[in-house]
Amino acid sequence: MKNVERLARYVKKNGSEDILIHTIPQTGNWVICQKVENNKWSLSLEQPMGNVKYNLGHVTTKEHLELWKEITTMQIETKVSTINQIKGVIKNFKRNHIKLYNNLLKKHTNKLKKKKSK
Repeated sequence: MKNVERLARYVKKNGSEDILIHTIPQTGNWVICQKVENNKWSLSLEQPMGNVKYNLGHVTTKEHLELWKEITTMQIETKVSTINQIKGVIKNFKRNHIKLYNNLLKKHTNKLKKKKSK
């Protein structure tokens, strides 16, 4: 049984109240945190379409929140970097497109001038 199926079965049976799932940026892996006691979380690492699950141990709620903060920060930084790269590509495209358009416009204008002068 795939990890994603196992997780879906767990959520269907127990609900999603005491479980948090977070993707790890630039990987296909998930960190799954399950609340086992009042101030205790069980961490595991798994690939959703795989069959293997790595138990990473237990952490307190404070440690769990710090981990969540780090993963979220990594995701935001990755997305901001991607957005900046896309902005650069768009800027270069616009710059080149404007040059090509102006050259085309000049050629067309010159052709019209030549026709009028004949």
